Amino acid sequence: MRDVKRERIEALFASIDNLKKRVLEKDQREKEAELFKLEISLMCLKSGFLNRRIQGIKELSNLARSIRMYSQKNFTGADLVAWIKNN
Repeated sequence: MRDVKRERIEALFASIDNLKKRVLEKDQREKEAELFKLEISLMCLKSGFLNRRIQGIKELSNLARSIRMYSQKNFTGADLVAWIKNN
């Protein structure tokens, strides 16, 4: 996990999003993408390396900011709070 750069993770997100465009409807795809980002953030937070933990915190912060700014319908602040409580 330490050798994985942010650019590679973002490329992975984009690739998975492109794949999901072919399979899922837009609403479901967006929610799945947010959940995937949360899982990656959790992996970063559990890392033994400080820079990965910081990256995980930044990703959670970015997600919370995007929910607040764009008022997403598919993945709400309540969804984020529930996920944080469970993890």
